[in-house]
Amino acid sequence: MTAYRALSTNAAIDIAAWDIACKSYGRRVCDLLGGATGPTVQTYYAISVASPEETARVAREKQQEGYSRLQLKIGGRDLEEDIETLHRVKEVLKPGMRLAADGNRSLTARDTLLISRRCQEVSMILEQPCRTYEEVASIHGRLCHPLYLDEVTEDVNAVIKSIADGYGVALSDEIISARDLDEGRLVQPLQLAVPAINNCYCICTEANRERQDISYFIDWLLTEATNAGRGYGRGTSEDQSLVSGLIEGDQVSRHTAARVTS
Repeated sequence: MTAYRALSTNAAIDIAAWDIACKSYGRRVCDLLGGATGPTVQTYYAISVASPEETARVAREKQQEGYSRLQLKIGGRDLEEDIETLHRVKEVLKPGMRLAADGNRSLTARDTLLISRRCQEVSMILEQPCRTYEEVASIHGRLCHPLYLDEVTEDVNAVIKSIADGYGVALSDEIISARDLDEGRLVQPLQLAVPAINNCYCICTEANRERQDISYFIDWLLTEATNAGRGYGRGTSEDQSLVSGLIEGDQVSRHTAARVTS
């Protein structure tokens, strides 16, 4: 059984266990996990492969329904059609909308580069365009867009390797990160902690720390952690100093790790 299938099997058991617990206590899952931090949860709408006109229509419709993020499936067809689709969707996107183009490992390295260069003016993230990590690595740094790694980071070693290779940011729980911290591959530059249900480390290379997408991600992460803490009455003004500490603090290693702990 592959790691991915094992995780999928465990997820089904985990969901069933939560369902039993919630019915037993007569509570919602979010209540058993510590309580909801707000009335809504941001999500995205995934649009399947379709004609450029149909995809743009769905994108416009879903924005009207209140979605603030869209994911377009690309690949598995003529490249020009994917490029036209992305441009059509760009024309209907509202300000502030976030867009991801998900190749689901269906594109070659050459086709991924071509799409990125032909769609430079489209504000989007390329999600797992190529089948293997090596293919993605061969074009990393030559793309015009930020990159999400998905299916090729199915285990912890792959995630840590991708960070060491300079891909950006990852979340890892305390147990997984402890060894890398102990052995000096990661450092914890700040002792300040913010409330969270679980312990995590936000890690990236020093060179990538000032990238706009990484800064946005760190801001989002700390905002979510701060809001969660305030939901328990534990949020403090010191939480915000961690944001500036992450973005402006001195680094002492090639890798940086910011702790978000309960």
